Amino acid sequence: MVVSQEAQARAYLRSPRTIRSHCQQIGKAAEAGSLRYFHYQPEKLAATVAYVVAETQRNYPSGRIPIHGRLRHLAVGGVDRAALIRQRLAGQTREEIVRAVFEAVVVSVLLDGGAGAEWSYHDGFSPGIWQRSEGLALASFALFWQGEFSSRKHRDPLRVEAPALEGLTVEQLGRGMQASADKPLLGLAQRAVLLQTLGKTIREKPQFFARNSEIPRLAGLFDYLVAAHVSRDDQGTTKIAAEEIFSVLLESLADIWPHGLQYAGANLGDIGVYGGIVGEFACHDMIPFHKLTQWLSYSLFELFEELGIKVVGGEQLTGLPEYRNGGLLLDSGVLVLKHPEDALIEHEPTSELIVEWRALTVYLLDQIAEGVRLKLGKSPEELPLGCVLQGGTWSAGRRLAREKRGDGSGPLIIKSDGTIF
Repeated sequence: MVVSQEAQARAYLRSPRTIRSHCQQIGKAAEAGSLRYFHYQPEKLAATVAYVVAETQRNYPSGRIPIHGRLRHLAVGGVDRAALIRQRLAGQTREEIVRAVFEAVVVSVLLDGGAGAEWSYHDGFSPGIWQRSEGLALASFALFWQGEFSSRKHRDPLRVEAPALEGLTVEQLGRGMQASADKPLLGLAQRAVLLQTLGKTIREKPQFFARNSEIPRLAGLFDYLVAAHVSRDDQGTTKIAAEEIFSVLLESLADIWPHGLQYAGANLGDIGVYGGIVGEFACHDMIPFHKLTQWLSYSLFELFEELGIKVVGGEQLTGLPEYRNGGLLLDSGVLVLKHPEDALIEHEPTSELIVEWRALTVYLLDQIAEGVRLKLGKSPEELPLGCVLQGGTWSAGRRLAREKRGDGSGPLIIKSDGTIF
């Protein structure tokens, strides 16, 4: 079978190897002192590693560190909301329960773009007011729990189905997420469009979503992954490759991302343009990130393993280039803006400055992970990158942000539409 040049190029830009190799080009420029927007101060890296180690030991004194996934946010406030789904569906098969949790996790990750400092959420399952990622997780869970994504809301609420998503309005989503004039949620309208487009995608891509359901359902994607990409090795281990999960998520969900680069009629997704990058095919000047898709991949590992399917090759995925991990690097002084006034102006997420920052985040997270493992006496198998993020770099970035800025905002002002950051 002859694969077209365009198809090869799309596959190249959707590979974690390309993410890492293109970001390494920016990392080498940092080490050579030839960055465009930042100074790199490698002498600050050891202190940053020590800060992350202290954060990890504070968060996980037992040393048992889970992977950085959305299930962590769905368990804040002392309530395991995935367990609530399992309890509510007690009596159904284990596979059906996992399918429901899969749907709750996927929608929650897709709604996790930056919320802004003014928005907050009160959760009906636990006391307190929640903001940012945790607040978005709890708001998305409540919508799922109440059946807002199901076309049979009162009879079978814990489902995510195409008709319900396509009919979802901005007002309905805003009410569910407790957004108001006093508590504006960044990118509310764009989030609604994202879910509507997800519904359309579920309906129009039966090869991924239409298995085992009379109504096109998001869980069909989980069924597809199990049927098409799970294998058994010579030792009898049932397994799936992390890169296969990531690749299928990118391909099946490609059409839902707004404002993405187009190549040969296909939406490439979360990719930045940065002059001078050397890549294969017609992919020069492009740096793929696919942050949300990578985080979604990490977030699904545990669900496969719940069914006895071992996820292998997780180290192929990269660190997540978002404002907590990237903020850690700026707030700790590893990176310094060449022009301090850049901290005072709003940046488009596709601007070269933000692309350079994100690429450096991917590159330096690998180095921080190595340093953390060395300090904790762990191997990459014992402490994979996904666990370093959880332990880890994400919450260390947030802690530093709160120390530096009372509202915990990131060190750079990014024009967010709720779909990337």
